[in-house]
Amino acid sequence: METWAEIRARHRREKIELLQTLAQSSFSYRSASEILQTPEENVRSLAHHYKVIFQTHNSNERKVRYHDESNA
Repeated sequence: METWAEIRARHRREKIELLQTLAQSSFSYRSASEILQTPEENVRSLAHHYKVIFQTHNSNERKVRYHDESNA
């Protein structure tokens, strides 16, 4: 059985690994927040705290968003 401290350490490692995976997959903060179903500010705060670098925006997402807006 894990101790409380071990559970907290594992949880922290899992959060860092998840953020790194999303950042390395070229997701933006916005996309990552949608995937994780959490506010974008939470993703930004955790990424800053754990020194995980995301792209500021994904040009393909921007093109799709603009394209969708023009069809509205």
